[in-house]
Amino acid sequence: MKKLFIHNAFFRVCSAPVFGVLVYLLVLMVNNNLNELTKIFSNQELYVCIGLSFLSLESLRLSIVLMNRVLKNLSFRNRAIIQSLFGLVFSLVTVSAGITIYFQWVVGFSVSIAELQIFLVIFGFTALLYNVLYFSNEYLFRENTIHLNRENRLREKVEADFATFKNEINPDLLYESLETILQTLYHDIQGTEEQIDLLAGVYRYQLMNRDKELVKLSDELQALENLASLLNYKHPQQIKLSSKLNLTDEAIQPLPLLN
Repeated sequence: MKKLFIHNAFFRVCSAPVFGVLVYLLVLMVNNNLNELTKIFSNQELYVCIGLSFLSLESLRLSIVLMNRVLKNLSFRNRAIIQSLFGLVFSLVTVSAGITIYFQWVVGFSVSIAELQIFLVIFGFTALLYNVLYFSNEYLFRENTIHLNRENRLREKVEADFATFKNEINPDLLYESLETILQTLYHDIQGTEEQIDLLAGVYRYQLMNRDKELVKLSDELQALENLASLLNYKHPQQIKLSSKLNLTDEAIQPLPLLN
């Protein structure tokens, strides 16, 4: 399970006391009893609100964990609706049970309907807000994952295209040809220009026809002659090319001249 904020131990420990204090203040405001604020750190009801907040938040987290396993095949929208409703009901039932147990076992009498309604409204709103935050976080996580995967695919495609292009241009041939051109430049300007023309012709032909399935036989032989002439500058007259083929317009598959 991906580590979202609701599963963070620090969030789970710190959120209950903070939210419990807020719930206690809301209850005092609803009951128009703000003078109780002077006893906020010694009032037993404050600790009860913190305990109820912990039960509410943990029940919501548990409902999300369970629903993620049960509803994993549903669409994001349907899962959000069902999971929010289930979390709301599960949280309210847990809070109602906690309040009932506190009043009957600690206070000694049953909780009033009015007090129960106040707690249920507050914690019901909390449940909805909790699910909204969770699904907002998950939606952003899903969108970021989609964008990252798309970027990774584009990066892999660029790297693959670059590797293919690198193999097609034969960097060793290019480096050796440029080295020969630099050596020839000092004593044979005309030979240097001819090498540059041959090198450009070989690469231009290979790059223009790399995606073609068939090329003319005459064009292919001409490209081979250019390559042989280029290599003979580095290895003088060691490469000879002869052909007895009839130079017609017959089409063949292009040879990987630069590999």
